[in-house]
Amino acid sequence: MKRIDRSTLYMNNDKTNRPSAIVASGETFVVETELATGDWLHSERDLWSPEKTLGANPCVCIAVEGAEPGDTISVRIGKIVPNRVGYMAIETDESIFPAISKPIFGDIFAHTVKIREDWIELFPDVRVPVQPMIGTLGTTLADRVETHIEGGHYGGNMDVQEVTEGAVIRFPVFVEGALLNVGDVHARQSDGEASAVEVRSEVTLTVEVEKGFKPIEGPRIENDDYIMTVACSPFEKQAFETAFRHMLVWLTEEHGFTEREAYILLGAIVEGRCTRYIAPSYAFVCKVNKRYLTRG
Repeated sequence: MKRIDRSTLYMNNDKTNRPSAIVASGETFVVETELATGDWLHSERDLWSPEKTLGANPCVCIAVEGAEPGDTISVRIGKIVPNRVGYMAIETDESIFPAISKPIFGDIFAHTVKIREDWIELFPDVRVPVQPMIGTLGTTLADRVETHIEGGHYGGNMDVQEVTEGAVIRFPVFVEGALLNVGDVHARQSDGEASAVEVRSEVTLTVEVEKGFKPIEGPRIENDDYIMTVACSPFEKQAFETAFRHMLVWLTEEHGFTEREAYILLGAIVEGRCTRYIAPSYAFVCKVNKRYLTRG
């Protein structure tokens, strides 16, 4: 199985980035991801400080053979293996709740944690389960350059907990090779990303090119129980509205509902939440349980 290391990383979503590897449609491979702030954390004694941040969400860039603008690629997530040490940190002025965090921590919140196969040791007497996820995942834009802090219709920095083991995420393709960006893995994250346990990791992915279908408007996620849409916007309501609209389109185009039926169904059963509440954009996920997709 091909292994793509973290030796070449990019801070921007940019079509001029040279991919670290080229994979075939249907190929399974392993990606080594870097910390969201770069290579500085090597032991449980290391503690983050702002000068250690070399960039934001450095990503590995991967080309997919045969992917062309107008296609869709699907990314199946296999095993996510976090490193055995992680951290939680932010300058409190940039946190979600500076009025709360600054009186507690001062200017900087920084906390290093031990990680084992199934648990994260927040304190010596408090452990929480590992729930690994990929924070930044998506294709590359053709018309502009964005930092990997951003998220949008191409994916990017979505910070959605459901982007995890067993899920399949579909993205629109805008440039030849799709140029899939992978990084910013968390061992666990709160809703809204009040904070997250940032880690290096090894991620197993399988990517396939889908041709001959109507292009999708934004990321679509599927697991055993749900179909999901994700949208990012500087405005929370707009993120929710866009994710809702994309779900309505999915229900009408692929699941046999009229627009009226789809809206009524979503009004009754849609599940949603803001998964990322940090500047520059909100991320919102809309979820429909698959049991509602079977008619009769």
